[in-house]
Amino acid sequence: MNSLWEKFGGYMIRDSSENKSLYYLTDFEVHDDVTYLKTEDKDLLLVSPLEASRAGKEASVDKVINTAKYTEGDIRDDREKEIDLIKKFLKDQNIEKLAVPEDFPLGLGDELRKEIELSPVNDFVIEERKIKSEEELVKLNESQKMTEKAMKHSKEILEASDIHEGKLNYEGEVLTSERLRKKIKRVLEDAGCNVPEESIVASGREGSDSHSIGKGPIKAGEPIIIDIFPRKDEYFGDMTRTFVKGEASEEVEKMHSAVEEALKQALNVIKAGVTTDEVHGKVCEVLENRGFKTLRQDKDTEEGFIHSTGHGVGLELHEPPRIAENDEELKEGMVLTIEPGLYFKDVGGIRIEDMIVVTEDGYENFNSMSYEL
Repeated sequence: MNSLWEKFGGYMIRDSSENKSLYYLTDFEVHDDVTYLKTEDKDLLLVSPLEASRAGKEASVDKVINTAKYTEGDIRDDREKEIDLIKKFLKDQNIEKLAVPEDFPLGLGDELRKEIELSPVNDFVIEERKIKSEEELVKLNESQKMTEKAMKHSKEILEASDIHEGKLNYEGEVLTSERLRKKIKRVLEDAGCNVPEESIVASGREGSDSHSIGKGPIKAGEPIIIDIFPRKDEYFGDMTRTFVKGEASEEVEKMHSAVEEALKQALNVIKAGVTTDEVHGKVCEVLENRGFKTLRQDKDTEEGFIHSTGHGVGLELHEPPRIAENDEELKEGMVLTIEPGLYFKDVGGIRIEDMIVVTEDGYENFNSMSYEL
């Protein structure tokens, strides 16, 4: 971080709070684009008159500046005036060399380059976001509790269902993926969660596609992947379990046993200082020893273990680090999912996922629900 100030006078983001690095830096939720500037000794937020009062109360920055200082009226739809006021703002802060994220708006960047030296840099904010604060850990833990609550409710519905002509019936009607998904959503919303994307309820062959959300009637004797990932207080939960209603085939039992063992063995090696490659490698080792193909073993396989072992979680559902063959060192305070899976077109899929925080000598698991099929 210190090296940044040796080369640049400031680091700027121009975006809304949909940019989670901007939200992380400011704690300010805003739908319109705002301008954030960080220098070696201060951070500033430039906002329209519409947002200035609220930003002054809510934004965790050193100073909020009203765009009225540089221009009159509402100029949100006037690109030329917006660019002009940003130039005036940067000149006011004596910025001659500016660093910006690699996804900075190209048009704005080209205009700014006419007057200052501007360079895209790696997102240093995401490096900070990898290590969660105590406050963030509390929020993530709460999100995962609500996620697990919805998962337990799903299991209860499956348990209470009857089997009729090979299909599941719940409260007198056929239980479909769509219907169970709606019930999951209702539980989450009642718990104060936001559900930005549909939960996965994929049974049978639908589950052989690792990210198919699933559709149609849920059948007896087939694996049912349920993957739930709501957001509460801006932080995500993420959890997967696989169930079978009725009698599971020997093949499904073997798949589930292998995935469960892979998850447990991965958790056993996790602690600060271990690399993502070591964790992913342990999952691959278990599954390969059980006779299942992995991408590590066969780069062209479309069945077996066909994705990474997990990912970071926080303000976004998928954050760095990725738990794969990328040799990144795990650090205390990282929050990760561990989610091995197996997928076969003629059978369906099995996936189990827990969310954990890395500690100095191991991990803490945000989940308590069993893995039983």
